[in-house]
Order: sequence, then C-alpha cells, then structure tokens
Amino acid sequence: MFIIRLRELLLNAVVHRDYKSPSDIVIKIFDDRIVLTNPGKLYGKLRIEDLQRNDYVSSIRNRLLAEAFFLTGDIERYGTGFVRIREVLSSYPEIEFRIKEIGDFFKAELHQIESITPHVAPHVSPHVSPHVEKLLLCCEKSAGREQLQEKLGIRDRKYFYKTFLKPALETGLLALTIPEKPRSKLQQYQLTEAGRQWLTAKTKSE
Repeated sequence: MFIIRLRELLLNAVVHRDYKSPSDIVIKIFDDRIVLTNPGKLYGKLRIEDLQRNDYVSSIRNRLLAEAFFLTGDIERYGTGFVRIREVLSSYPEIEFRIKEIGDFFKAELHQIESITPHVAPHVSPHVSPHVEKLLLCCEKSAGREQLQEKLGIRDRKYFYKTFLKPALETGLLALTIPEKPRSKLQQYQLTEAGRQWLTAKTKSE
C-alpha cells in the first residue's frame, strides 16, 4: 500500500504541474527521504493548509489530463489523493509527509523521522516478547532483513518490522550495522552486548 501512495504522489506531480514552465519534475531519493518537486504552485485558491484537511476542495489546473488518468483508472476520485496518502501513512509512524511551496514550485517529501537507535538503561533487563525472542535466536551472526524474514518464515515485511524488528531495536537487544544510514541496501542487524548477554542467559536456562 505504501508503494501505491508513492505512485499517487508521482501522478499528482504529472497531473498538477504547470506545463507553461520549462522546468522539469524532479525526484530525489535519499537514504532517509524521497522528495518530489514539480513546477507550479497550488492552483486556484487552494492552500497548503487546505491539503492538511480531509474536506478540501481540489482545483484542477490540467482538467483534460486529470480526466484521462481517471478514465484509465490511475486516479480513483478527484480531490482525494492527499487524504488517501495520509490514511496509508498513518500505519507508518516512522514516516512524515511534508508538503510546501517554494517559489513557483510545489514540494512533497516522505521523510523518515523515527530514530531507531536503541536506548536501554544499564543493568536493566528489558522485557522480551515471544516474537522478539524468536528473532534474537536467529541473530547469532549479523543478517539482513530478508535473511531474517526467511529464517522466521515471514513474508509480510510490514508485519515483520512492527512485530519483530522494531521492538528488538527499541529494547536495545538488536542494533543496525550501519546506524548512520538506516535505509541502506547493505543494512544488517546484529546483537548488541545486551542482546548477547540475554542470549547467553537464555541458553544456560534451557
């Protein structure tokens, strides 16, 4: 669903850009954000504040282009794109959706705001859920997300992140191998010292 809403932003840039401007639509992809900038401010009397509400009334600059995408099924309903984007992103609290006007351009940004650097008080044994326990037992060596999902037999990436990976990171038992680039394709996960101590204690207790 997240990819679908990213596609919605791309469609919005194509349909609502100002084609009188010689400038191009610019898409920039960083480790922690995706930024789309297209020529043309919001059309008509529409304001940035209006797009933050679910009852905003859309103003269409390129009506024929919008109708063409509607007929192909790429646009579901006029004037509801930003509502649907916010609804989907409500399931991704680590992603912030930012929109603003810069000069004669409209800018939309999906930005990772959640810090997943573990913070655990010393000498405190964190609560370990059965799901986190299963994940930690798979982490004797550092491994990537896909490897861990495969070991656990989990196909749903969103479910794996929320139920297994995120709690393990937050308790400080698991850490990123490249913490400065959390979205890196080379990212792997490894046991922290606290995680190794927990695993040792778990093994001795069995």
